[in-house]
Amino acid sequence: MKRLLIGLTLCLAFGSAIAARAQNLGAWPATMITGSGAPAVTCSATSYNGTLYGDTGSTNVYLCSNGTGGYAWRLLGGSSGGICGSAGQFQYNNSGVCGGTAGFTYVGVGQTAATSTDAMTGSSTVGYQSSNVNALNVPSEVAAQQGGTYSISALIGAVHTPSTSTIHQTNGVMGIIDDYSTSTNAVAGYFQAVAMANSVDVWGLNPLVASASGISGDLLTGVEVDVNIANAGDTARGINVTGAWGATPSVPPPAFEAQEPAGGHGGWGVSFLSDTEAAAIGVQLKPIHFTANSPSQEISLEDYDSSGTLRGGGIYQDATGAIVMASYSGVTKAAALRITTSPPSVLSCATVDTAGNVGNTGAPCPTSGTGSTVTVNGGAGLTIVNLNSSTPSPDSANVALPIKVDGSGNTIVEAPRASASVLGLMECGTGLTCAGGVASVGSVGSNPIWMTDDFLNYLAAYSGVGGLGGVFNWYANMSSATIVSGSASAGANGVWGITTTTTTNAWGTLLANGPTGNFNLFVGTGAALTIAAKVEETTTAAGKYYYGLASVNNAPNPSNFVGFWCDPIGNSNDHWWMQVVSSGTVTSNTDTGIAANAWHTLKLVIAGTGATFYIDSSSVGTATAVAGTYGMGVMAWNGTSTAASINIDWAGIVSTATP
Repeated sequence: MKRLLIGLTLCLAFGSAIAARAQNLGAWPATMITGSGAPAVTCSATSYNGTLYGDTGSTNVYLCSNGTGGYAWRLLGGSSGGICGSAGQFQYNNSGVCGGTAGFTYVGVGQTAATSTDAMTGSSTVGYQSSNVNALNVPSEVAAQQGGTYSISALIGAVHTPSTSTIHQTNGVMGIIDDYSTSTNAVAGYFQAVAMANSVDVWGLNPLVASASGISGDLLTGVEVDVNIANAGDTARGINVTGAWGATPSVPPPAFEAQEPAGGHGGWGVSFLSDTEAAAIGVQLKPIHFTANSPSQEISLEDYDSSGTLRGGGIYQDATGAIVMASYSGVTKAAALRITTSPPSVLSCATVDTAGNVGNTGAPCPTSGTGSTVTVNGGAGLTIVNLNSSTPSPDSANVALPIKVDGSGNTIVEAPRASASVLGLMECGTGLTCAGGVASVGSVGSNPIWMTDDFLNYLAAYSGVGGLGGVFNWYANMSSATIVSGSASAGANGVWGITTTTTTNAWGTLLANGPTGNFNLFVGTGAALTIAAKVEETTTAAGKYYYGLASVNNAPNPSNFVGFWCDPIGNSNDHWWMQVVSSGTVTSNTDTGIAANAWHTLKLVIAGTGATFYIDSSSVGTATAVAGTYGMGVMAWNGTSTAASINIDWAGIVSTATP
């Protein structure tokens, strides 16, 4: 058997004629006993205690209760107020007058209330029937949420839930029903509101959930719809919005609408949320009509442009199966992009025509093109891309993101330049000839001589004075210091380092080209020299660390020096400084502002006696050096009782001087 389970049905009726009728719910309640005349049965604590007795002859009502004189059948009713019996129904009235309308009326189980009238012009919240558990102040509760407005209710169910409550749930109203009939619609709660005059407002259902101010951590749920399915053959709807319309509304109403909450504190985080594993389809839009050639319902989009004008757009599927993304001018489509085909079975050319249709040719692209058409063929086996431009123009910086190809000359006019991390083109630099795209060495006199040592050979700990070999015939001079192979790291393969002991004024130097007297790097007229190294100062010991050109290798303070130095504690603020020393006197000393305790590429370019300093390829300043012969190297000197150390990853020398 197929069952239909509906969690919540909202029914809107326009122009319907709905008749109201009262229903007589029967005679005396089932909990009463009846008879003709006064009660003849005994009333006691154990017999009929709390039971009502109805006299079918006089319609008087008696209650078995304990009072003055003990348990007895007591007549209810009379001019002082109480229960008044009348032809199959009874009421309790605070006014003391049976059949009156003032105050609250309490109706017995299974009975219909006496008819009441109210002009509904008062200034209080009134309930004609009420069931109140734990004395909840109903008027105050309503006023707190409705801003001082007043209401009249035919029936009020109120519950005050104390903090000591341990039960699962309290209910102001509960409707429970079961159904064994295949012809009866079982509805646990039915609400009906009908507009009977122009411009009135009616609500079929208006729940309100709120939190008192000054508290936190509450979970407020406006409406929860639980649909409990027990059988695979059941059919269910969580919320079903339908109705019976007798006219077409001039303004089509939304079935669901999320509005900004009052109070000026912002809006909802999400208007509609389909949670994880809630459904296989989050949103499903059916065709607009049941007729042929009917497109799908549309997802409507709106925005305000820079001038504040409202613009529209939408996404839908048309009757051909194409996905359409459209923008609108008013209600007229201004432009659209249509995805018209499913993926082809073979590698195919994509197409976009002037009408905005996105499709494919169903076949591979041709291998060449003319006019404004650019085609690419080959797919995964692509080996050649032909970009044909007859007059490409390079930009002012001669660096392009797109490659610019001259089809007439079959040459690349411009492309991104290559770098350490970017694939691109290498320019034909000074001293090279590039005939036919092949770089060649020209005459020896105009070529640079490149020499680099990456320290890839392992170096055992060395604490003496002597040669260590290497590309530049490195020469160590250690005074309470040791030179060892350092630890390789990302971007630093092959590392040598100098580390001093904790002896005060311990130092060590590592210079290229042998001991003092064998230095062969010249500074002076005609000199054209570049040295560079990747260096890292690794401790915070006070003292001095340098990299550059030094005139001696047997002291921490060479008489002539041009290069970089730092002091983690002293006046260098652990920055690399540019320095020139002449005959033991510092003639130039400038802070670069760049921290020395990290890997940096330090470069010194000598032209005559002019020196230009670079850190990580950026120029940081210039100075005038002292003519003479130098050796390239690094030095660490602690100056205190704290060990000092410096690492060097690689070093290079470029000589462009003409022999």
